[in-house]
Amino acid sequence: MKKKLQGKIALITGASGGFGKSLALSLAKEGCDLILIYKRNIEQMRILEKKLKLLEIKFDIIKADVSKMSQITKILKYIRKKKKIDILINNAGINKVTDFEKINSKDWDNIMNVNLKSAFFLTQEVFKIMKKNKFGRIVNISSGAALYHGPRTAHYAISKAGLISMTKLIARFGAPYNILCNAIAPGIIETNLTKKEIRGSGGKNYIDMTLLKRFGRISDVVSSVLFLISGDQNYMTGDVMNITGGAYLG
Repeated sequence: MKKKLQGKIALITGASGGFGKSLALSLAKEGCDLILIYKRNIEQMRILEKKLKLLEIKFDIIKADVSKMSQITKILKYIRKKKKIDILINNAGINKVTDFEKINSKDWDNIMNVNLKSAFFLTQEVFKIMKKNKFGRIVNISSGAALYHGPRTAHYAISKAGLISMTKLIARFGAPYNILCNAIAPGIIETNLTKKEIRGSGGKNYIDMTLLKRFGRISDVVSSVLFLISGDQNYMTGDVMNITGGAYLG
């Protein structure tokens, strides 16, 4: 039986994190070739590389710090050599919990560069390839914080809200070329990086906000991304999938 993403090529940023690794493996299991970008977690990338080799797909791994334009430029040069990229998942993201009045310029710039600026310039370059091929699926990993304006993550919430705005803009430009662009807005998802947050007061406050009264799982995010890119739907663009357990309504 033919796999859903057989013959497709996907570029995923933030590939060494919880979402990134799971996304890479899920796409690979559906026959998708991969271009994976990560910053520094070489141990996790080696584990992922071993798993991908068992799946008989082609993959490239690029080490780059997308907070720096010089490193983004390195990725753009690589992309320009490609004749085909079918799927782009802008997954790279960072956060730093800080009270609104204490956010400094350095943290603002770092979060904006990783979460929004890198996504914009990578999308701009990949879009050119998709436009020529008259096909593309772009998914931006935003955040529930962009919807309910996380109180102690103002710079993060603003960057992720910008990603939603970019999603709608790209959807408008991409529609004539069969390029669909959507965003995923997860709430607090159980990963190694969120363990501390989940166990603290912030985790309790979040649970109180949700309708389902529990945290999300990585599989909730991955399955939503697969729905958007696998051909199971071809009429959804410029939209935001809210995966917050109803926190936006709570």
